[in-house]
Amino acid sequence: MTDVAVNLATARATIDHQAQWAGMEALRQVITDQGYDFLGIPDDAREDPIAASREREEKDLKTRFTIGIVLSVIIFVGSMQHWFPFLHGIPGCH
Repeated sequence: MTDVAVNLATARATIDHQAQWAGMEALRQVITDQGYDFLGIPDDAREDPIAASREREEKDLKTRFTIGIVLSVIIFVGSMQHWFPFLHGIPGCH
């Protein structure tokens, strides 16, 4: 490689290399060895890997948030049984 430029705002890196290089597999290995995710080379023919990665992360966060809300409500209702008269008919809820 002769030059590398990373734009953190767009989450893209531009790499200039010599005419003879080890190929995409070697590039992927170098990037992952440095602790980054290699998302491929963006082109017009396929989905943007950065956008796909962000969508997966957003979906994961929404799922975790929803599960957290549900579990928090269950814990709250179980902890504050005296606030909920409909729980008085359930054995062990006094």
